[in-house]
Amino acid sequence: MSPQKKVWRGASAPREGAATYRAHVLSPVGSNGWADWNDGRLDVLDGKIVHAGPWRKRASESALPTRYTDLRPHLLLPGLVDTHAHVPQLPICGVHPEDLLEWLRKWTFPLEKRFRGERALALSRDFMREMLAQGTTTAGLYTSAWPDSVEACFKAAEEVGVHAWIGPPLMDDGAYRRVTTKRVLDEARALAKLDRPTLRFAVTPRFALSCTRELLEGCGDLAREKDLPIQTHLAEQQNECQAVRERFGQEYLEVYEDAGLVTPRSIFAHAIWLTAREWQRLAPCAIAHCPTSNVFLGSGVMN
Repeated sequence: MSPQKKVWRGASAPREGAATYRAHVLSPVGSNGWADWNDGRLDVLDGKIVHAGPWRKRASESALPTRYTDLRPHLLLPGLVDTHAHVPQLPICGVHPEDLLEWLRKWTFPLEKRFRGERALALSRDFMREMLAQGTTTAGLYTSAWPDSVEACFKAAEEVGVHAWIGPPLMDDGAYRRVTTKRVLDEARALAKLDRPTLRFAVTPRFALSCTRELLEGCGDLAREKDLPIQTHLAEQQNECQAVRERFGQEYLEVYEDAGLVTPRSIFAHAIWLTAREWQRLAPCAIAHCPTSNVFLGSGVMN
């Protein structure tokens, strides 16, 4: 990107805390379309957008700031939303994988085991800065299973001003720390106090194979009691789906339905290997499809 141009028009100084940007502006209109102003204007006052529209309609209004930053021909658009990301996995982006379950055992769990204390805070800050550098201002984030990693991620997100759902991958089966089901749920209940309007605490059972049925049901109860969002993984790889059938004696989605985890405030990551009927049952929920990850891990391609 070329350096931005600061342009003066007129002799008066801009109001303190005000800024005007001229650029190609894209903005959503309702839920069904976009406004597209090739020569657009964005007015900001005290950190809040107060106007977006075509440049020509407001350029002559003397009450507005007379200095503007010219970003043409570049785009101005709302912040991007990443609906599924693992903060501790930043150092292994691009590490060549085996299949999903082996990749978790060999690479991911050892990394998450060290994601706590000052290390968690430093890496969370790196992650937030990298996210903002890519234009992402809102995200659904997984920390590690350690409670202090959740606190670190909340702190880092608050420092940079992003909005997020944040939760620890809740596990009581094959976890990388010694815990009981009760302890996992007690810790989640205590961490739910971090919940606020722009930084939500998300109830985050990692995936069915890392949880006992008791933990999954406890997660559903907690989310319902506290009106919390839910995020987890679903049907990412075929061998994972088969392992769920063997352990629970049910299809993957049925396990979550019985635990009360399929709600209008649930995000399911990946969701590749589903039937048409399962898609219908997921209609009230959100899906975080991750095409780059799915290809990288050899998981498959969504129909």
